Amino acid sequence: MKGVPIPAAERHGTKYGRDWHRRRKEPDCAACYATRVRKPRSLCGTEPGVKRHRRRGETVCRPCQDAKNAANRARYARPKTDGATP
Repeated sequence: MKGVPIPAAERHGTKYGRDWHRRRKEPDCAACYATRVRKPRSLCGTEPGVKRHRRRGETVCRPCQDAKNAANRARYARPKTDGATP
């Protein structure tokens, strides 16, 4: 229910609790900090790994380059459609 206060004991360690800290411009408690959503890291040897290298200004490693080349070959090998339905 909107507008109903949530007791502090139930608030911490939830997304609502983390938002509560942020609205009050205070640091998250340990329980609320642990609830943050983190994106998985782009690993080397994958197509997103190439983007990660480029974002960081690094030279693209061989496993990432091979993964990008394989993805491009697969992408361009698909049959082309003209958009018309038979």
